[in-house]
Amino acid sequence: MTAVLKYLPNRTKAAIWSKARHIRIRRRHVYEFTPILLSDYERGWLEALIDSEGCIGLCKIKMRRLDRGSTWDTYAVIFNSNKNLLEKAMAILKTNCRIDVVQQGNSKPVYRLHLNRNCITALFPQIQLIAKETQRQLLLEAIDLISEHQPHYTVNYIRLTQIYEEMKKLNKRGIN
Repeated sequence: MTAVLKYLPNRTKAAIWSKARHIRIRRRHVYEFTPILLSDYERGWLEALIDSEGCIGLCKIKMRRLDRGSTWDTYAVIFNSNKNLLEKAMAILKTNCRIDVVQQGNSKPVYRLHLNRNCITALFPQIQLIAKETQRQLLLEAIDLISEHQPHYTVNYIRLTQIYEEMKKLNKRGIN
């Protein structure tokens, strides 16, 4: 169970931990994010990169240690064969995202930049995509449902399943 406590400029860490104790969340289950402040140029550059080279989605992960059998996770990844381009994106985002190599039998390596949930939560409300705008809106809705601490609650589970099916159709290659 993980909680996202929204960033407010006038709140201190002590106030955030006090709020976490008040709603009975343990300290290790709370993470906070700081907003990513971008110029118009940086925002436009990241929008173009995510829209052209990115993949946005929701996945259901089977976990043996959970009683209910699965959990939901969000992802946003950017693929490119130029590692310097992805390192520049990571420098703009100022977060601890990770870059790894994907070898698919090609002679040229393809690099993948993973955006973690903190980064998605801070970045996606600020940007406007063209081709992937529906996926962006669905992903933000899914993050809100997952952050309510009860993703297996019947209403949330049904809506998360609907979002998952919609995103699966939108991410499908070729003619739908």
